[in-house]
Amino acid sequence: MFGDGLSKRGALLEQSYAYETDRRLIEAARAESAKRAELEAIREATHISNQQLLTELINCGVRADSLHVLMLVPLVHVAWSNGHIERAERLAILEAAAQDGILADSPGYEVLKGWLTSRPDVHLLKTTLAMLSTREVAAQRTQHLPRYGMKRQLNWGKQRLNSILH
Repeated sequence: MFGDGLSKRGALLEQSYAYETDRRLIEAARAESAKRAELEAIREATHISNQQLLTELINCGVRADSLHVLMLVPLVHVAWSNGHIERAERLAILEAAAQDGILADSPGYEVLKGWLTSRPDVHLLKTTLAMLSTREVAAQRTQHLPRYGMKRQLNWGKQRLNSILH
């Protein structure tokens, strides 16, 4: 009689363990599937073929629906270079975002607000610069330089970015 209760308890524990293991595996498979779908969406939007770069973008939290905000990452990092963002810098970045069509209710705007509140990781900057230097994105990058008034300040910006990176 005592053995029956123990057997039932053991069977329940085994069943519970199997259920939890299956749940974790299913959750991991769903996450991996979502990651692959997001990677493909970014590949389609950017035409970048470098799998490692696409994976790095995903690992930095980049999503296809906020991809366009990456063009502002260098500006954000330069603004943070003194340890905080001045009000004028914040307004200039938000104006650049508005000129780019980043609406206040868009996912990209939410990402940008986060970067203006809390300094983004340098790894995001390095990954973004790698993305911006690909042949596939080069045309988009040069279209944005005059709009942000960066053409004449490009050398200064490169020096500031290098000081952040090194």
